[in-house]
Amino acid sequence: MAGNDILPGTGVKNVKLDSLIVRGGYANGPDNGVLGTHNVLQSLFYDHAAGGGLLARYGSTIALSRMLFDQNGSDGSNATITEILAGQLLVLASGGGAVAAIDPNTLITINNSRFFKNIASFQGASGGALINMIKASYSITASQFEQNVSFRNGGAIRGKDASDIGISSSIFNNNVLSGPVPDASGGAIGTINSNLSVFDSIFTQNATTPTGFGGGAIFFHIPFNDGSPHFLTVERSKFANNFAAAFGGGGVNVFGILPNLGSQALINRCEFSNNTGGVGGAIYLDSITTAVTQSTFSANTAQLQGGAIFSSNFGNAIFNSIQPTQQQISNNVFSNNAIVGVPAGTASPLFFFNFIANFFSNNTSSVNGMSPGGGAIAVVFSGNTKIFNNAFTYNAALRSLLEEPGHGGAILVGGIVGTPLPIDLSLACASSNLFYGNQANIDNDIAVYNPANIPNGVIVAPSCPIPVKG
Repeated sequence: MAGNDILPGTGVKNVKLDSLIVRGGYANGPDNGVLGTHNVLQSLFYDHAAGGGLLARYGSTIALSRMLFDQNGSDGSNATITEILAGQLLVLASGGGAVAAIDPNTLITINNSRFFKNIASFQGASGGALINMIKASYSITASQFEQNVSFRNGGAIRGKDASDIGISSSIFNNNVLSGPVPDASGGAIGTINSNLSVFDSIFTQNATTPTGFGGGAIFFHIPFNDGSPHFLTVERSKFANNFAAAFGGGGVNVFGILPNLGSQALINRCEFSNNTGGVGGAIYLDSITTAVTQSTFSANTAQLQGGAIFSSNFGNAIFNSIQPTQQQISNNVFSNNAIVGVPAGTASPLFFFNFIANFFSNNTSSVNGMSPGGGAIAVVFSGNTKIFNNAFTYNAALRSLLEEPGHGGAILVGGIVGTPLPIDLSLACASSNLFYGNQANIDNDIAVYNPANIPNGVIVAPSCPIPVKG
């Protein structure tokens, strides 16, 4: 423990821990703090339910090298900072089975360390291995995160109202979520109102729960404008065999709801293979300006729309608002991605999107229809997407048993019916792309589908003159 029972502003400085094993630590005490609008953590008076192996507070700076954190846990059963979601009591500040960092200027650097089988248990607990909150930061290099588990968000790492999480040359394998809660998200990493950068790292077999939310490997979420922009950067990283539930993004889920307009995401020079999700088998984009560039997408699958990428402004559209967020998808290669249909006995992503629309809008928004399609890319829900200089080969959107025909073997624009009006709209441009061997029941390459029959509601322009700045 570093700094939990001392006066604010007097956290320990320049502590170095090297070549130690921390095993079987357990944090299960109470917590107390202040929540602001939209459950933003404003302060924590004490937090004994976070950091099973190590807790750093009040501006502490700690360096961890060649460490093993093994089978540590945090238990929020005595926590009092909570919320009720869909009738379920969930803790909000409990987590970090191995390590927790809290408060501004608290910084933990981690190098060449391993986090194995740590857990954040109890309803709502997040960050199976690490958690940072209230503007604390992590810098992580050459480390491994394996078989860590959390209930709600971030099977390995969670950032909530934090400052920065920087990760390089690290491996995330088989980290999962366990909670039967509808917003379980981020099988490996989950952030809310925090900055995240990932370089030269590998994500394999990370997963949400089958009934959960999205982001099999990474979930980057900005729920409403907290007054600051937040940024995601993912470069030169590999995502393989990760799983996300109905809300999709088997590799990466970028999800905003009326976020600060300065927020941005960049996914560059990455590889996505064999990832799956309800929509957006590899990537889910929503209401945050994002560029996806110079990456490869192969054999990713989605149940309903966007075998590789699902591009939308859903989080804004359900509030009848079209903020000028735009996605750019350029200089990528898409091969053998597909729409595979909704498995028997599984609720369609349509039902989940309708639930989210009803929940956040107090039943003023609804999603009544989502047509299958977009073997590689789907642009829907007021999506505003520039698609240029890509290669699309052997992607598919073919009818599954008892389902309607698939639209757009490579790209689907449109295909949504709902309320309010922005739910039904879609805009894309497509230029200088290569198409070969793509298949669909309707339109092998690009399908433009306007089932709501909104005049000029679904448009694909033939040129993309002004690229989005990354």
